[in-house]
Amino acid sequence: MYWPGKTTIAGGSLKPHITIHDIAEMCHVSTATVSRALNGKPGIGTARREQIIKRARALGYVPDATAQSMRSRRTDCVYIVMYSGSGNGEPLLQLPPHEVFESMLGVSVRTHVLSVHDDLVEDLKQIEATYAPLLFVVFGPCLTDSWKFSSLTTPLLFVLSDDAPEGRPAVVSDDFAGALGVTESLLDAGHQRIALVSDSADGKRVNYEHRIEGFREALRRHGMRFDPSMLSTITVDFGDYLESSQEELKKALRSLLREDGLPTGYEPPTAVFVLSDFLALTLLKVVWNAGVRVPKDISLAGFGGWTMTKYAPVTLRTWTQPLADLVTVAGTAVSCLIRSKPFPKTLELSTQHPDGSYGTAIAVTPTTLMVPGFLRTGESVATIAAPPIE
Repeated sequence: MYWPGKTTIAGGSLKPHITIHDIAEMCHVSTATVSRALNGKPGIGTARREQIIKRARALGYVPDATAQSMRSRRTDCVYIVMYSGSGNGEPLLQLPPHEVFESMLGVSVRTHVLSVHDDLVEDLKQIEATYAPLLFVVFGPCLTDSWKFSSLTTPLLFVLSDDAPEGRPAVVSDDFAGALGVTESLLDAGHQRIALVSDSADGKRVNYEHRIEGFREALRRHGMRFDPSMLSTITVDFGDYLESSQEELKKALRSLLREDGLPTGYEPPTAVFVLSDFLALTLLKVVWNAGVRVPKDISLAGFGGWTMTKYAPVTLRTWTQPLADLVTVAGTAVSCLIRSKPFPKTLELSTQHPDGSYGTAIAVTPTTLMVPGFLRTGESVATIAAPPIE
Protein backbone atom coordinates (compact mmCIF):
# COMPACT_ATOMS: atom_id res chain seq x y z
CA MET A 1 0.00 0.00 0.00
CA TYR A 2 1.29 3.46 -0.79
CA TRP A 3 1.52 5.96 2.03
CA PRO A 4 1.92 9.66 1.14
CA GLY A 5 4.57 10.18 3.83
CA LYS A 6 7.24 7.71 5.05
CA THR A 7 9.93 8.01 7.70
CA THR A 8 13.15 5.98 7.92
CA ILE A 9 13.77 4.13 11.20
CA ALA A 10 16.75 2.20 12.60
CA GLY A 11 17.88 -0.60 10.33
CA GLY A 12 16.80 1.25 7.20
CA SER A 13 13.20 -0.06 7.10
CA LEU A 14 10.28 2.22 6.37
CA LYS A 15 7.46 2.98 8.75
CA PRO A 16 4.35 4.74 7.47
CA HIS A 17 3.85 8.24 8.83
CA ILE A 18 0.11 8.87 8.99
CA THR A 19 -1.10 12.42 8.31
CA ILE A 20 -4.52 14.02 8.57
CA HIS A 21 -4.63 13.91 4.76
CA ASP A 22 -4.49 10.09 4.93
CA ILE A 23 -7.26 10.01 7.55
CA ALA A 24 -9.37 12.44 5.50
CA GLU A 25 -9.05 10.24 2.40
CA MET A 26 -9.95 7.07 4.29
CA CYS A 27 -12.97 8.70 5.98
CA HIS A 28 -14.05 10.50 2.77
CA VAL A 29 -14.02 13.93 4.43
CA SER A 30 -11.92 17.09 4.14
CA THR A 31 -8.73 17.69 6.11
CA ALA A 32 -10.50 20.58 7.84
CA THR A 33 -13.14 18.14 9.14
CA VAL A 34 -10.43 15.78 10.43
CA SER A 35 -8.69 18.69 12.14
CA ARG A 36 -11.93 19.79 13.83
CA ALA A 37 -12.61 16.25 15.01
CA LEU A 38 -9.14 15.66 16.45
CA ASN A 39 -8.91 19.07 18.09
CA GLY A 40 -12.40 19.04 19.65
CA LYS A 41 -13.66 22.01 17.65
CA PRO A 42 -17.31 22.64 16.66
CA GLY A 43 -18.80 22.26 13.18
CA ILE A 44 -18.88 18.45 13.03
CA GLY A 45 -21.47 15.87 14.10
CA THR A 46 -20.86 13.53 17.04
CA ALA A 47 -21.01 10.32 14.98
CA ARG A 48 -18.59 11.64 12.36
CA ARG A 49 -16.22 12.94 15.05
CA GLU A 50 -16.15 9.52 16.75
CA GLN A 51 -15.58 7.77 13.41
CA ILE A 52 -12.56 9.98 12.63
CA ILE A 53 -11.05 9.64 16.12
CA LYS A 54 -11.49 5.86 16.01
CA ARG A 55 -9.80 5.62 12.61
CA ALA A 56 -6.93 7.90 13.75
CA ARG A 57 -6.31 5.73 16.81
CA ALA A 58 -6.42 2.53 14.79
CA LEU A 59 -3.80 3.89 12.40
CA GLY A 60 -1.56 5.08 15.21
CA TYR A 61 -1.80 8.72 14.17
CA VAL A 62 0.68 11.01 15.93
CA PRO A 63 0.27 14.81 15.46
CA ASP A 64 3.13 16.41 13.58
CA ALA A 65 5.07 18.62 15.99
CA THR A 66 6.19 20.96 13.22
CA ALA A 67 2.63 21.46 12.02
CA GLN A 68 1.41 22.08 15.57
CA SER A 69 4.17 24.62 16.08
CA MET A 70 3.15 26.34 12.84
CA ARG A 71 -0.47 26.52 13.94
CA SER A 72 0.49 27.95 17.33
CA ARG A 73 2.32 30.88 15.72
CA ARG A 74 -0.21 31.76 13.03
CA THR A 75 -0.25 35.46 12.19
CA ASP A 76 -3.46 37.41 11.87
CA CYS A 77 -3.24 37.48 8.07
CA VAL A 78 -4.90 35.91 5.02
CA TYR A 79 -2.96 35.63 1.75
CA ILE A 80 -4.76 35.97 -1.59
CA VAL A 81 -2.67 34.20 -4.22
CA MET A 82 -3.03 34.15 -8.00
CA TYR A 83 -1.03 33.98 -11.18
CA SER A 84 -0.23 36.98 -13.31
CA GLY A 85 -2.35 37.26 -16.44
CA SER A 86 0.43 38.90 -18.47
CA GLY A 87 4.13 39.56 -18.52
CA ASN A 88 3.75 42.84 -16.62
CA GLY A 89 2.83 41.17 -13.33
CA GLU A 90 -0.81 42.24 -13.32
CA PRO A 91 -3.05 39.69 -11.53
CA LEU A 92 -5.36 37.48 -13.57
CA LEU A 93 -8.46 38.99 -11.94
CA GLN A 94 -8.89 42.56 -10.73
CA LEU A 95 -10.12 42.02 -7.17
CA PRO A 96 -11.33 44.75 -4.81
CA PRO A 97 -8.81 46.53 -2.54
CA HIS A 98 -7.62 44.77 0.61
CA GLU A 99 -9.78 47.08 2.71
CA VAL A 100 -12.92 45.43 1.31
CA PHE A 101 -11.79 41.97 2.40
CA GLU A 102 -10.43 43.22 5.72
CA SER A 103 -13.76 44.83 6.63
CA MET A 104 -15.49 41.52 5.82
CA LEU A 105 -13.03 39.30 7.70
CA GLY A 106 -11.67 41.36 10.56
CA VAL A 107 -8.09 40.27 9.73
CA SER A 108 -5.31 41.71 7.58
CA VAL A 109 -5.10 40.67 3.92
CA ARG A 110 -2.13 40.50 1.57
CA THR A 111 -1.89 39.62 -2.13
CA HIS A 112 0.80 37.50 -3.72
CA VAL A 113 1.00 37.47 -7.54
CA LEU A 114 3.35 34.96 -9.14
CA SER A 115 4.54 34.31 -12.66
CA VAL A 116 2.98 31.44 -14.55
CA HIS A 117 6.44 29.87 -14.71
CA ASP A 118 6.75 29.82 -10.90
CA ASP A 119 5.75 26.82 -8.81
CA LEU A 120 2.65 27.74 -6.81
CA VAL A 121 3.26 25.29 -3.96
CA GLU A 122 6.92 26.31 -3.58
CA ASP A 123 5.85 29.96 -3.33
CA LEU A 124 3.23 29.06 -0.71
CA LYS A 125 5.83 27.12 1.28
CA GLN A 126 8.08 30.19 1.42
CA ILE A 127 5.22 32.42 2.56
CA GLU A 128 4.19 29.80 5.11
CA ALA A 129 7.70 29.54 6.55
CA THR A 130 8.16 33.33 6.72
CA TYR A 131 4.73 34.66 7.71
CA ALA A 132 2.67 31.65 8.96
CA PRO A 133 -0.63 33.04 7.61
CA LEU A 134 -4.07 31.98 8.79
CA LEU A 135 -5.16 30.90 5.33
CA PHE A 136 -4.24 30.87 1.66
CA VAL A 137 -6.94 31.86 -0.86
CA VAL A 138 -5.97 30.71 -4.36
CA PHE A 139 -7.85 32.53 -7.12
CA GLY A 140 -7.82 30.95 -10.58
CA PRO A 141 -5.76 28.03 -11.91
CA CYS A 142 -3.20 26.15 -9.80
CA LEU A 143 -1.05 24.87 -12.71
CA THR A 144 0.54 22.23 -10.48
CA ASP A 145 -0.01 18.64 -9.43
CA SER A 146 -2.72 18.49 -6.77
CA TRP A 147 -0.82 16.08 -4.51
CA LYS A 148 1.84 18.72 -3.84
CA PHE A 149 -0.56 20.73 -1.67
CA SER A 150 -0.34 18.03 1.03
CA SER A 151 3.10 19.42 1.94
CA LEU A 152 1.48 22.62 3.28
CA THR A 153 0.14 23.00 6.82
CA THR A 154 -1.72 26.26 6.18
CA PRO A 155 -5.42 25.78 5.29
CA LEU A 156 -6.37 26.59 1.69
CA LEU A 157 -9.46 27.86 -0.10
CA PHE A 158 -9.64 27.57 -3.89
CA VAL A 159 -11.74 30.06 -5.87
CA LEU A 160 -12.52 29.35 -9.54
CA SER A 161 -9.67 26.80 -9.58
CA ASP A 162 -10.68 24.21 -12.14
CA ASP A 163 -7.57 22.13 -11.38
CA ALA A 164 -7.77 22.33 -7.57
CA PRO A 165 -7.28 19.12 -5.55
CA GLU A 166 -10.53 17.32 -4.81
CA GLY A 167 -11.99 17.57 -1.33
CA ARG A 168 -10.43 20.93 -0.47
CA PRO A 169 -12.64 23.91 0.48
CA ALA A 170 -13.64 25.73 -2.70
CA VAL A 171 -15.80 28.42 -4.28
CA VAL A 172 -16.87 27.37 -7.77
CA SER A 173 -19.02 28.70 -10.61
CA ASP A 174 -22.07 26.89 -11.95
CA ASP A 175 -20.03 25.43 -14.81
CA PHE A 176 -22.43 22.65 -15.78
CA ALA A 177 -25.59 24.78 -15.65
CA GLY A 178 -23.84 27.69 -17.35
CA ALA A 179 -22.54 25.65 -20.27
CA LEU A 180 -25.94 24.00 -20.57
CA GLY A 181 -27.59 27.43 -20.75
CA VAL A 182 -25.17 28.82 -23.33
CA THR A 183 -25.45 25.75 -25.55
CA GLU A 184 -29.24 25.71 -25.39
CA SER A 185 -29.30 29.38 -26.37
CA LEU A 186 -27.23 28.53 -29.47
CA LEU A 187 -29.48 25.59 -30.33
CA ASP A 188 -32.56 27.77 -29.86
CA ALA A 189 -31.00 30.24 -32.31
CA GLY A 190 -30.97 27.48 -34.93
CA HIS A 191 -27.34 26.36 -34.73
CA GLN A 192 -26.91 22.62 -35.29
CA ARG A 193 -23.15 22.54 -35.90
CA ILE A 194 -21.47 24.00 -32.79
CA ALA A 195 -17.71 23.80 -32.28
CA LEU A 196 -16.41 23.62 -28.72
CA VAL A 197 -13.05 25.14 -27.76
CA SER A 198 -11.16 24.69 -24.49
CA ASP A 199 -7.61 25.34 -23.34
CA SER A 200 -4.84 23.45 -21.59
CA ALA A 201 -1.61 24.44 -19.87
CA ASP A 202 0.29 21.30 -20.85
CA GLY A 203 -1.66 19.79 -23.76
CA LYS A 204 -2.68 16.83 -21.61
CA ARG A 205 -5.38 17.90 -19.19
CA VAL A 206 -8.34 19.65 -20.82
CA ASN A 207 -9.70 22.45 -18.66
CA TYR A 208 -13.38 23.03 -17.83
CA GLU A 209 -14.52 19.43 -17.58
CA HIS A 210 -17.91 20.36 -16.11
CA ARG A 211 -18.54 22.91 -18.86
CA ILE A 212 -17.93 20.19 -21.44
CA GLU A 213 -20.42 17.99 -19.59
CA GLY A 214 -23.00 20.81 -19.70
CA PHE A 215 -22.46 21.18 -23.45
CA ARG A 216 -22.97 17.46 -23.99
CA GLU A 217 -26.10 17.42 -21.85
CA ALA A 218 -27.66 20.25 -23.89
CA LEU A 219 -27.07 18.25 -27.08
CA ARG A 220 -28.56 15.13 -25.48
CA ARG A 221 -31.70 17.02 -24.48
CA HIS A 222 -32.12 18.10 -28.09
CA GLY A 223 -31.66 14.57 -29.40
CA MET A 224 -28.19 15.29 -30.79
CA ARG A 225 -24.99 13.29 -30.41
CA PHE A 226 -21.68 14.77 -29.29
CA ASP A 227 -19.09 14.77 -32.09
CA PRO A 228 -15.59 14.59 -30.55
CA SER A 229 -14.10 16.14 -33.69
CA MET A 230 -15.94 19.37 -32.84
CA LEU A 231 -13.89 19.78 -29.63
CA SER A 232 -10.55 21.60 -29.98
CA THR A 233 -8.08 21.94 -27.11
CA ILE A 234 -5.62 24.82 -27.33
CA THR A 235 -2.29 24.61 -25.47
CA VAL A 236 -1.47 28.07 -24.14
CA ASP A 237 1.11 29.89 -22.07
CA PHE A 238 -0.95 31.29 -19.20
CA GLY A 239 1.69 33.96 -18.62
CA ASP A 240 1.09 35.43 -22.07
CA TYR A 241 -2.36 34.10 -22.76
CA LEU A 242 -3.71 36.22 -25.59
CA GLU A 243 -0.57 36.12 -27.71
CA SER A 244 0.32 32.45 -27.15
CA SER A 245 -3.14 31.20 -28.08
CA GLN A 246 -3.41 32.96 -31.46
CA GLU A 247 -1.15 30.66 -33.49
CA GLU A 248 -2.65 27.58 -31.86
CA LEU A 249 -6.15 28.75 -32.73
CA LYS A 250 -5.14 29.32 -36.34
CA LYS A 251 -3.87 25.75 -36.58
CA ALA A 252 -6.77 24.09 -34.82
CA LEU A 253 -9.68 26.01 -36.33
CA ARG A 254 -8.99 26.04 -40.06
CA SER A 255 -12.65 25.32 -40.72
CA LEU A 256 -13.64 28.55 -38.99
CA LEU A 257 -11.26 30.51 -41.19
CA ARG A 258 -12.77 28.98 -44.36
CA GLU A 259 -9.34 27.91 -45.62
CA ASP A 260 -8.74 25.63 -48.61
CA GLY A 261 -8.06 21.95 -48.24
CA LEU A 262 -11.12 20.98 -46.23
CA PRO A 263 -12.63 17.53 -46.88
CA THR A 264 -15.26 17.32 -49.62
CA GLY A 265 -18.75 17.63 -48.19
CA TYR A 266 -17.52 18.92 -44.84
CA GLU A 267 -20.01 21.24 -43.15
CA PRO A 268 -18.22 23.90 -41.07
CA PRO A 269 -19.77 24.90 -37.76
CA THR A 270 -22.08 27.88 -37.71
CA ALA A 271 -21.26 28.71 -34.09
CA VAL A 272 -18.38 28.32 -31.65
CA PHE A 273 -18.74 27.97 -27.90
CA VAL A 274 -15.44 28.92 -26.27
CA LEU A 275 -15.19 27.77 -22.65
CA SER A 276 -13.25 30.83 -21.49
CA ASP A 277 -13.77 34.51 -22.28
CA PHE A 278 -9.98 34.92 -22.44
CA LEU A 279 -9.83 32.43 -25.29
CA ALA A 280 -13.02 33.78 -26.89
CA LEU A 281 -11.46 37.23 -27.13
CA THR A 282 -8.41 35.76 -28.87
CA LEU A 283 -10.57 33.74 -31.23
CA LEU A 284 -12.55 36.84 -32.10
CA LYS A 285 -9.30 38.58 -33.06
CA VAL A 286 -8.10 35.60 -35.13
CA VAL A 287 -11.27 35.24 -37.19
CA TRP A 288 -11.63 39.02 -37.56
CA ASN A 289 -8.09 39.29 -38.99
CA ALA A 290 -8.95 36.47 -41.39
CA GLY A 291 -11.90 38.44 -42.75
CA VAL A 292 -14.50 36.29 -40.98
CA ARG A 293 -17.12 38.48 -39.32
CA VAL A 294 -18.97 37.76 -36.06
CA PRO A 295 -21.90 37.13 -36.16
CA LYS A 296 -22.41 37.52 -39.93
CA ASP A 297 -20.12 34.60 -40.87
CA ILE A 298 -19.81 32.75 -37.58
CA SER A 299 -21.54 33.07 -34.20
CA LEU A 300 -19.50 33.08 -31.02
CA ALA A 301 -20.26 32.53 -27.31
CA GLY A 302 -18.00 32.49 -24.25
CA PHE A 303 -17.97 31.84 -20.52
CA GLY A 304 -17.03 34.24 -17.74
CA GLY A 305 -18.47 37.66 -18.49
CA TRP A 306 -15.17 39.29 -17.63
CA THR A 307 -14.67 43.05 -18.01
CA MET A 308 -12.03 42.69 -20.74
CA THR A 309 -14.67 41.51 -23.22
CA LYS A 310 -15.92 45.10 -23.43
CA TYR A 311 -13.00 45.75 -25.79
CA ALA A 312 -14.40 43.33 -28.37
CA PRO A 313 -15.88 44.87 -31.54
CA VAL A 314 -19.20 43.15 -30.76
CA THR A 315 -20.67 42.39 -27.34
CA LEU A 316 -20.07 38.75 -26.53
CA ARG A 317 -22.79 36.28 -25.61
CA THR A 318 -21.40 34.72 -22.46
CA TRP A 319 -22.30 33.08 -19.19
CA THR A 320 -21.53 35.84 -16.72
CA GLN A 321 -19.97 35.14 -13.33
CA PRO A 322 -20.57 38.31 -11.25
CA LEU A 323 -17.26 39.22 -9.63
CA ALA A 324 -19.02 40.99 -6.76
CA ASP A 325 -20.89 37.78 -5.91
CA LEU A 326 -17.70 35.71 -6.11
CA VAL A 327 -15.98 38.11 -3.71
CA THR A 328 -18.93 37.95 -1.29
CA VAL A 329 -18.99 34.16 -1.28
CA ALA A 330 -15.20 33.87 -1.05
CA GLY A 331 -15.21 36.27 1.90
CA THR A 332 -17.90 34.23 3.63
CA ALA A 333 -15.96 31.00 3.03
CA VAL A 334 -12.75 32.53 4.40
CA SER A 335 -14.56 33.79 7.50
CA CYS A 336 -15.99 30.33 8.13
CA LEU A 337 -12.63 28.60 7.69
CA ILE A 338 -10.61 30.87 9.98
CA ARG A 339 -13.31 30.61 12.65
CA SER A 340 -13.84 26.84 12.21
CA LYS A 341 -17.48 27.28 11.27
CA PRO A 342 -19.36 25.27 8.61
CA PHE A 343 -20.19 26.88 5.29
CA PRO A 344 -23.77 28.21 5.06
CA LYS A 345 -26.14 26.00 3.08
CA THR A 346 -27.36 29.03 1.12
CA LEU A 347 -26.21 32.63 0.74
CA GLU A 348 -28.27 35.38 -0.86
CA LEU A 349 -26.31 37.53 -3.34
CA SER A 350 -26.53 41.17 -4.42
CA THR A 351 -26.05 41.14 -8.21
CA GLN A 352 -29.31 41.60 -10.11
CA HIS A 353 -29.73 39.31 -13.12
CA PRO A 354 -31.25 40.50 -16.42
CA ASP A 355 -34.64 39.00 -15.47
CA GLY A 356 -34.70 41.02 -12.24
CA SER A 357 -33.84 38.11 -9.96
CA TYR A 358 -30.90 37.74 -7.60
CA GLY A 359 -28.65 34.72 -7.31
CA THR A 360 -28.24 32.41 -4.34
CA ALA A 361 -24.99 30.59 -3.63
CA ILE A 362 -25.51 27.03 -2.43
CA ALA A 363 -23.30 24.50 -0.65
CA VAL A 364 -23.06 21.65 -3.15
CA THR A 365 -20.83 19.81 -0.64
CA PRO A 366 -20.07 20.69 2.99
CA THR A 367 -16.89 22.47 1.85
CA THR A 368 -17.88 23.75 -1.62
CA LEU A 369 -19.97 26.84 -2.34
CA MET A 370 -21.29 27.29 -5.88
CA VAL A 371 -21.97 30.80 -7.22
CA PRO A 372 -24.66 31.09 -9.93
CA GLY A 373 -24.27 33.15 -13.07
CA PHE A 374 -26.58 34.31 -15.83
CA LEU A 375 -26.66 34.50 -19.62
CA ARG A 376 -25.64 37.80 -21.20
CA THR A 377 -27.10 37.68 -24.70
CA GLY A 378 -24.77 40.08 -26.54
CA GLU A 379 -24.53 40.66 -30.30
CA SER A 380 -22.13 37.85 -31.20
CA VAL A 381 -24.79 35.23 -32.00
CA ALA A 382 -27.01 35.35 -35.09
CA THR A 383 -30.27 33.48 -35.53
CA ILE A 384 -30.40 30.88 -38.30
CA ALA A 385 -33.66 30.22 -40.03
CA ALA A 386 -34.94 26.64 -39.72
CA PRO A 387 -34.67 24.59 -42.95
CA PRO A 388 -37.95 24.17 -44.84
CA ILE A 389 -39.95 21.02 -44.11
CA GLU A 390 -40.00 18.76 -47.15
